[in-house]
Amino acid sequence: MPRQFQVTGGDYLTLEFDRPIDGTSGRFGSSQNIERAREVWRERAEATPTQVATRYTIFTNLGAGTPKLG
Repeated sequence: MPRQFQVTGGDYLTLEFDRPIDGTSGRFGSSQNIERAREVWRERAEATPTQVATRYTIFTNLGAGTPKLG
């Protein structure tokens, strides 16, 4: 399987970002291109500039197996 990048994230209950608010998290913009994933991340982050308990992260599957945060 080719390497895929996705953006994941949403709104969290605390600033420790350990408890997502139900219904607000998701995965966005699956792509084989890291630059496209960065564009999606930037779009999501810029859409919520004043929400301090919102976080988005790019992760990859590294070509096989369990997705790794990165």
